[in-house]
Amino acid sequence: MQENWGIIGHEEIVNFLEQSLYKNRLAGTYLFHGLPHLGKTAVAEKFAEKLLGSAWPTTELYKLEILEDKKDIGIEQVREWRRSLGFKAFTDQYKVGIIYGAEKLNRESGNALLKTIEEPSPKTVLILIVSDSQTLLPTIISRCQTIKFLPVAQNTLHRGLLAKAELDKKKLNLIESLAQGRPGLAIQLAKNEDFFNEYVQGEDLAVKVLGSPLATRWQLLDGLLEPLEEARAKVQAALNFLAHLENVLRSNLLAHYSSAPASVRPALNPGGLIKLFSLINLSRRSLAGNVQPRLVLENLIINI
Repeated sequence: MQENWGIIGHEEIVNFLEQSLYKNRLAGTYLFHGLPHLGKTAVAEKFAEKLLGSAWPTTELYKLEILEDKKDIGIEQVREWRRSLGFKAFTDQYKVGIIYGAEKLNRESGNALLKTIEEPSPKTVLILIVSDSQTLLPTIISRCQTIKFLPVAQNTLHRGLLAKAELDKKKLNLIESLAQGRPGLAIQLAKNEDFFNEYVQGEDLAVKVLGSPLATRWQLLDGLLEPLEEARAKVQAALNFLAHLENVLRSNLLAHYSSAPASVRPALNPGGLIKLFSLINLSRRSLAGNVQPRLVLENLIINI
């Protein structure tokens, strides 16, 4: 057996799931929640592999995620997924359904999912993966075995990266700093050079915005959105910027309570940082509500 399923960190979660398998005490629905890139998907897929007794591909794994050209997971997607889960398994084994980005369920599709949870097919296990569990219907949450993922310890992340990628010391230290305890992000940064370079540029932009006067922020905002023609691309660029801004603010918040150096030097006390986190969440909700990305980011940078 591969130690800790080959997962970086989350030993308690892996052990809990292992024991559930061993003792045959499985929940009908699991809710994996926590910050993006913590490794929730890696654990979910490994758990599914253990349940099914085989690695991919398998006919008894049913995946559901948002379609590329949609803003949410619609009710028809959920209904089709439910129909597939209802088919009899080819062998006397489990069927597993995974919903990636379950926060993208709308109210109608969420209610359709609730019916599936309340009336499960025999030997079926569902796994919902979500960054913010509060976006789900309370009735869904109450019927799940909730498992919260937290950032992993720095030394655990360090050992895991050394085992999975060959990196020089300088880049290793930078990746650990950028990842902030998120193994999924750290692995992407280590193995995909284009992603690494793009991510560093995004972090640099967030630092510049935080440390610049308002006139310069307008210019930086122009540089982010103006080259893009499609509305969808502008929305994604705005969401990416919010994620990087949140990362930089989190780094600064941690710096207030440790000897770690802050990445920007404005007079942002913990109270001010927390207020900015709230503004970022409000900006995300505005983008989800189809408010123009330019207006959303203008409102944000004015209030920084």
